Amino acid sequence: VINELYRQANNADYGSSGHLAEIQAQIDALNAELEAIWKNESTGGLDVRQRVQELEKQARILEEEYEQNTRSLEEELWVLDDKLSLFYKDRESDNRATQAEFEAKSAAIQQRRFELEEQRWAIDEEQRAVFDEIDAKQRAAAEAISVIEDEQLSVLRNQTRVLEVELRSLYGQQRVLESAMREAQALVEEKKRELEDRVFDALEEAVGIAGETAVAVETAEAGETGEAGEAGETAEAASSTSDGEVPVTGGGVDSLTDATN
Repeated sequence: VINELYRQANNADYGSSGHLAEIQAQIDALNAELEAIWKNESTGGLDVRQRVQELEKQARILEEEYEQNTRSLEEELWVLDDKLSLFYKDRESDNRATQAEFEAKSAAIQQRRFELEEQRWAIDEEQRAVFDEIDAKQRAAAEAISVIEDEQLSVLRNQTRVLEVELRSLYGQQRVLESAMREAQALVEEKKRELEDRVFDALEEAVGIAGETAVAVETAEAGETGEAGEAGETAEAASSTSDGEVPVTGGGVDSLTDATN
């Protein structure tokens, strides 16, 4: 049995690696069982032979399945080969149709391009004629403008130069007047400040005189109330004080009036 399994393993195809592994496993199992039998010298050899027979039967079944699967795969391979051949034929036919369509479109594009080239050439010729006409008109207009400049604009330029000279002279006079006005304004401002200073000085002087007068009046009143027992002396003191204050008051008013004027 083991030899038969070895023979099957040697005759198996390269692509059936799973089947080979299974046969090798069975062989290893049988070897292990035989070794156990030889070592123990037991009487269970019948069970081993039955096990071996079952394994042989399984091996034959597996081999038949393998052959059947191989035939099925070969048939499928032939079917795929036929389909691939048909696909290549169809693709070649489609390529020829596509090539013919491409050539037709290419010819149409070439024809359209030729027509567009002719149209562009005609448009270029027309544009060239229009540009030549425009250039001729521009040259004639430039000549007419040159004549007008020589005849009329030269007179206007001379008048413009004369006016510019007069304007520069007027601008100079204006600057002189502005300088004189600024000087006069500065002088007026200076006089104004001087008058303001004089008025402020006069006011300060008037305020000082008025303060002195008020102090003298307060002193006189204090003398009248403090010396009630001496009526004669108080009357003389009041009379003399009043006579002395009149000139002071008159002098103060005159000074204030003069300062204000």
